[in-house]
Amino acid sequence: LHTAYRRQRQMCIRDRITGDGKLTITAEFPTIQGKNITIDGAKLDLTTTGENLAAVENNNLLTIKNNAKVKAKGYGAALSSFGKMEVINSELELEATRDSSNAIYVEATTDDGTLNITNSKIKAKSGYACVFSAGDMKLSNSNFNLESIAGGIYSNTSVSIDNSKVYVSDGNYGVGVGQGDITINNSCLLYTSDAADDMQ
Repeated sequence: LHTAYRRQRQMCIRDRITGDGKLTITAEFPTIQGKNITIDGAKLDLTTTGENLAAVENNNLLTIKNNAKVKAKGYGAALSSFGKMEVINSELELEATRDSSNAIYVEATTDDGTLNITNSKIKAKSGYACVFSAGDMKLSNSNFNLESIAGGIYSNTSVSIDNSKVYVSDGNYGVGVGQGDITINNSCLLYTSDAADDMQ
């Protein structure tokens, strides 16, 4: 536990995680917290048990890239960024255990709240939409396996899905938007729900 805590403190200072090894952290506070965090090719297994807290909490830009493999579980969001988030060529396995949380949560602050996911695999489970952004969301060349009480993917402004596969189970909707457009090109979207079956 002491070693994990010491490593967690170093992450907060450097805000960059790289390497071929695997790091496992379980804590009552966010396991990784900072500004402009970059996870570059690292393998992480992160669990936050504290109420309303995310496993990863970032300000400005959160970047996950270069075959990174991140498993994250939080009572609040699994991954949270107040600014924007980019996931490139990586695999994420995420869970937000509170009914009113998102697995991926991107909020607009001084930045635009955008979310870009490219060439990645996302498996997520949450109460609210698994993948949420306050700003524009662009998903391309990626696979999504999402389980949610509410829905799979939601943006306040717009959603663009290109050359991707999206499977959403148990929610009230597959893809939703507050305003703006939903654009789906050369993609497969499969949505299943007991609630939808009951309405037929």
